[in-house]
Parts: sequence; structure tokens; C-alpha cells
Amino acid sequence: MGDQDGAHVSPNNGPESDDPTVIGFRPIPVQDALARREPLPPRTGANTGPIPPPPREAPAPLREPPPPPIAPPTVPQPVARPVETASLDAIQPTERPSRPEDLLPAAAATLLALASELRRASAAQNVDDMRHKVVEEIKAFESRAVEFGVAADEISAARYVLCATLDEAVMTTPWGTASRWSANSLLNQFHGETWGGEKVFIILDRIRGNPAQYLSLIKLVDLCLLFGFEGRYRVVEDGRYELDILRDEIGRLLKRHVQAPPQELSPRWRGLSARRALRPYLPLWAVFVSVGAALSLAYGIFAYRVVESVRPVITELDSLDTNQSPMPAFPPPPVTQTRAPAPQPVVRAPAPVVERAPEEERRRPVRRVEPRRQIEGPLVLTPPSRSTGSGAQ
Repeated sequence: MGDQDGAHVSPNNGPESDDPTVIGFRPIPVQDALARREPLPPRTGANTGPIPPPPREAPAPLREPPPPPIAPPTVPQPVARPVETASLDAIQPTERPSRPEDLLPAAAATLLALASELRRASAAQNVDDMRHKVVEEIKAFESRAVEFGVAADEISAARYVLCATLDEAVMTTPWGTASRWSANSLLNQFHGETWGGEKVFIILDRIRGNPAQYLSLIKLVDLCLLFGFEGRYRVVEDGRYELDILRDEIGRLLKRHVQAPPQELSPRWRGLSARRALRPYLPLWAVFVSVGAALSLAYGIFAYRVVESVRPVITELDSLDTNQSPMPAFPPPPVTQTRAPAPQPVVRAPAPVVERAPEEERRRPVRRVEPRRQIEGPLVLTPPSRSTGSGAQ
């Protein structure tokens, strides 16, 4: 750094104004630097001749400036979204259900939907105004339950469960904790209590013993658990696991006592068919009779047309004169007489010639051949004697 700083200092210890660049300063030409230098004072002494100028320094090679840095990719900025707020304006009550186990859930449909909306709301328009509307809606729930024919004790228990669910939904949000809701909760206004996380499950244990009578209330508690109510299980260890087991038990209880829902979502979802089957309206024998009648009618029509087409020919034949002599018969063909072939002479075959033996042969006596005797014992072959052989010779 010292050398670099010294390169930019003039002999009179004055800074030189080099042009700034991207990597430093561009050196000024030597001629300009020499022209701006002040003359040195004359030296006194032996050597008083002219002082030669200092040796010229070679200019530093100019470097090409580096390319401009690549601009970083533009990251899309998140678009500001409106803050989700809780409101009761878009929630409308439902009509009276047809099944008795749906009476309390139908009457509290608006409050259940509000509890779900409060849990995911990031802010509230006006907490005090909203609380006032919730109080009015709880009173409307009681009126609808009375119109549906629900007993007074069930309405009171259902109101307690709903107040505890709504209070917990509000107090688990940041805006609810910062509000004055906890100082004047719904349970405190309607039942004079500040926390219902324990009593809700006590009520559930009591009504589970008589599910046939309190089936609608059991279903309402199950819906509150479904919409996020935890109560005492929020603060105990493994509370979520125990709450899941409890919900499974309630589900099995409802499955045993609640009427199974219909297989089809809507009983009238099928449109009217353009073609109807013929068999449900017409028996099979009628089909065969109709086909036979149609074939008979077609045969009669074609037969009538054939007769009508040959009728002129028949009329013309009938109008012919029948008194005319018949046509003469053709003479029979002449009979040609053929002669029988002449009889051929019969040639008799010559009689066979029988050669007769000479008289001597006829007179020779016939040798009688005796039958062979059965030889008993071993067969012994004796060679002929020489005397017999010689005599024979």
C-alpha cells in the first residue's frame, strides 16, 4: 500500500488527481506530469551544469474494464392479501331436519360454522360487535331448538357446550387473547363460569349412558370435537391421543344407534330416461302374437297383389272359344321290321381220349399196403450188410 500511495504523490508531496476507474486510478501521461512539476532550485558546488531530466517512466499498460456485474434475478414480491376476518353475515341457519338425531346440530349449524371460522381468522373486524352478534345467535339457537321440539335440559346442555367451544376458539387466536373476551366470556354470561373444558366431558360421560334419549346432544358434542374443541385434553400429556380414542368411541356409539344414511346423496339425482323398456309394460306372449299377426297381414297383402296381377291373364284365357275342333293327333311313327340273326351251328367239343394201360400192367397184381406198426422202444438203425449189398449188385 505504501508503494501505491507513493506512486500518486508528486515530488512536492502533493497528491496527483488521476482519473478513477473500476479497479483503481488510471495513470496520467508523463508529459503532463513533467509539465506540472515545479523547477528545482540550482545546486551550488562543483557540478553546476544543467541537470538532466529524470528518466521517463514507462506508462502502465491499460486494462480493459471488466464487464458490468450481472443484475440478480428479480424476485416477485408477495402481493398483499386482505386480512381474513371473522364475520356472521355469510352464515345462514338451516331448516328443520327430518331425523331426530340432527335436531340440535341443525339448530346450531350457524354457531358451529362460526367456531370453525374463528379458529382460522387472523383478525376480527370488531371484537365487541362480533361478540354481541354471537350472543344474539345463541339466543336464536335456543329459539330454533324449541321450535324443533328439543327438551329444555338438552337445550341448556347444548348451550353450555357451544359457549365453551366458541370461547376456546376465540382464546386460541392472537387477536382473541389481546381482546377483552376473557374478561366477559360466553360461559360467564350464560352460565356464570369462566372455563368449561372439564364440565363438557362430564356432560358427555352422563349422556353416553343413555344414547337413545340424548342421541342429538351426543352428535352435537362430536361435531364440536370435530371443529377443534379440546378442553382439558389441551393441557394434559398425550391429550391429543386420548381425545382421538374418545372420538372413536363416540363414532362407534353413533354408528350403532344412528340410522344409516341413504346410499345415494340425492333420491332424485337420476334424470328421466328417454327410452323405456318394453318388457315391464308388455308380456312376452303378446310380443309373439303381435309379430305373428303382422306376418299374416303381410302374407295376405302380397297374395292379394299376386292374384290381382294375374287376373287379366285368367280372364283372357276364359274368353277363348271352346267349340273349336281339337288339334289332330300326330300319326304314330312307322315300325321298322328287323330280321333275327341266323342261328349259329353248335360245335360239340371232342370227347376226351382215355389212354389204356398195356395188358401186362393191367394183369400185374396190386400190392397191398399194410399199415405202419407202432415201434415200441428205442429206434435202432442197423446198417446193411455187405453180403446183401453185394448180392444185390
